[in-house]
Parts: sequence; C-alpha cells; structure tokens
Amino acid sequence: MSRTVNVNEEIIVVSHGEEDTGKLAMLGANGKFHKSVIPEIEDLQEQVTEEITERTEADKQLQSNIDAETSARISADQQLQGNIEAEVTARVAADQDLQNQVTAEITARLNADEVESTARVSADQNLQEQVDVLNNKNAFSNVVVNGITIQADSQEDTIELEAGTNIELTADTANEKVTIAVTGKVASAEQADSATTAESCTGNAATAAKLETARNINGVAFDGTGDITITQVNGKTIATTDQIFDQKIYIVGSGSGSDSYWRKWSNGDMEIFGYTAAVVGTVGAVSFPITLNEVKMFLPSQVGAGWANGYTLRPIDVTTTGFSYNWDAFNTEGLGKSCMIAYHVIGTVTV
Repeated sequence: MSRTVNVNEEIIVVSHGEEDTGKLAMLGANGKFHKSVIPEIEDLQEQVTEEITERTEADKQLQSNIDAETSARISADQQLQGNIEAEVTARVAADQDLQNQVTAEITARLNADEVESTARVSADQNLQEQVDVLNNKNAFSNVVVNGITIQADSQEDTIELEAGTNIELTADTANEKVTIAVTGKVASAEQADSATTAESCTGNAATAAKLETARNINGVAFDGTGDITITQVNGKTIATTDQIFDQKIYIVGSGSGSDSYWRKWSNGDMEIFGYTAAVVGTVGAVSFPITLNEVKMFLPSQVGAGWANGYTLRPIDVTTTGFSYNWDAFNTEGLGKSCMIAYHVIGTVTV
C-alpha cells in the first residue's frame, strides 16, 4: 500500500530505529514540522502500520502452511518408504517361493526320469531274455508233408521226424540237417517175397540206391540219391537266427548327479538333462557330466525369472565337454538377479 503527499517544502525520511520505519517528516524554513501535513503523515503511518501487521500475519500463516506441508510430506514419505519395504519383502518372498517350486519341479522330473529309466531297463532286459530264447530255438510255423500241413502249437514247439519201413534218418547236429536214406529190404516189392537177399532182386529195389518215383519233402523233390536242403516252410523263407528279431533302439544305461541326469541309447546316442545356478548379466561356463563325441542338439533355457527382466540368455562356445553363456540386454532390469539355467543336450558316445 502506498500514498503520495504533495507539499511545497523539501521532504526527507528520518529514521531513528525500527519503530520509526516509514515515518515522514516535513521541515519548514525554521526546521519545524508544518502543521498542515501532520494529519496526512499520521494517516500514512497508520496505513503503513496496518500493512506491516497484515504482512506479518500473512508471513506467519504462510510459515504455518509450510510447516504443515513439510510434516505431511515427511509422513507421506515415511508411508511410501514403508510401502516400498513391504513390496520388496513380498517380492523377495515370492521369488524364493518360485525358486523353491522350480527346484521341486526339477527334482520331481529327475526322479520321474530315473524311475522311467529303471522301468525301461527292466523291460529291455526282459525283451533281451526273450530274444535270447528265440536265438536258441529253431522255430517253425508250418511244415507241409505230401500236401498235409503240420502246424506248430507254440513258439517253442518241436517237429519230430520218424523213420518208416526201410527208411533211415541220420541227424547232423553240426550242420543242422537230416539225411534220409533207404535201408533193408523193401517188403512191398514183388521180387522180395521169393528172393533170399536184396541183391537177388531185379530193378531199382535191388540196391535201394534211388527211389523209383521221387517224393516231395516240403516242396523239394527227394529220390534218395542225395541230400536235400529245405529253405522254405509253407511258401515262406526260413529265417536265420539273426533275422528273427528286428532290434529297436532302447536305453542301455543311465545315471545322475547332483545337478544332472543322463541316459545312453543302444544306437550310441547320449542324452543329458542338467541345470546350474546363474546370475543375470554375469558370464559363466557349464561342464557336461559326460564328454561327447559330437553334439547333435543343444537346448538351454532360463528358469526362475519372477521379476522384470531385460536380459536374454545367450549360449556361446557349445562343445563336446560343455558350454559358456552370456546375456543380451534390452535394459538393466533384472541385472544381478539369481536364476537357474536348465539345458538338454543330445550327442553321441562310443557304444
């Protein structure tokens, strides 16, 4: 607030301390106040005093508002800090719970794989025993003799050859064959009734070295002059021992460690499952529990990122003994966080 007082004489400001601030005095020629300006001076002084009082009250109110705002902000900051600490605690607990779930899942899968491997090894052993039984058996399905089919009743059935009159059977176990020959006198020959010896008979029956009419044995003509070889039974080729079983690929061995499980296949393939602890953004290396001859397939994955993560796992230098890894970063979120790296590798080993 301001006000101008117009006078003819010179106006000066006289200050004797804080209580005199703003007072105006007009001096005349004799150095005294002119009475005509005294009311104006007093009115101006009152206005200045009121202005100072109002400003003092406003300053006090402003300071009170500032103090209240400061107190409210301090309280809000404390509440925000409490909320942040509670959120951090909750996220740490959630990350730990997730890590426990991942560990439990990996353990369960390793146990399940071990149970399955044990069951498969047992099944393979049982199958191998059956194969061994088949390898030690001379199997047949059907045998046709003079148009009559003799059918096996079981997989381990035995066919028996019985010698008839004047027929001699000689078994050759070393060469796995049977020799069929004519022996003695032929009772049905006309000459045999009156002859005293077989040599006195005439015709083919005199020596019995050859049948007059050849007979078919399983489709092969036999006249007694030589051995015959049976290669088919009921129109089908007799299989050799190594053709009886068409071998399939199966597990021949397995094992596990604290952080890995492996299984070896009959074709020479080796399959490895494993995991390792890692820190996001930190370079590391992992060794396979078994050294491979070559790597056919390698599949890594990051496990346990239950938080904002700006990093992607990047495997490098995959060899027959292990691999190294690094990270591709989109931003710095997740840097320094603990996680798990799981991997699945298929390669070959010497059978």
